[in-house]
Parts: sequence; structure tokens; C-alpha cells
Amino acid sequence: MTGDIASKLAAERIDKAFLSKHVTDLDQRFYLCGPDAMVSDLRGALEALGADVSSVTWEK
Repeated sequence: MTGDIASKLAAERIDKAFLSKHVTDLDQRFYLCGPDAMVSDLRGALEALGADVSSVTWEK
């Protein structure tokens, strides 16, 4: 990857702070994929931020 492209990519851990900083529409659908613990943590973070987690789709 060239430096120009890499510098434009987010290089942060996706957690509650990241979601709070980068997600402005919590009414949208969310799709989560990854290790069970990460998906659980992100689902909890979304819920804490006010997202309707009943509409969250995740890898099972």
C-alpha cells in the first residue's frame, strides 16, 4: 500500500470511543463480523451509544 493511501485509512481500535467519534447515524443498520468477544463488545458499545441492537446483524 502506498503511503498516500495508508495515511487516509483509520488505524484505530474499533471500540466505543471509535464509534462515538466516527458514527453519526445510530439509526442505521449495523453488520458486525469478527471474533465472538469483539462482536459482543461492539454490540454492547452500540447499545450504550443508543443504537437499536435488535436490528444489528452479526456473524453467527
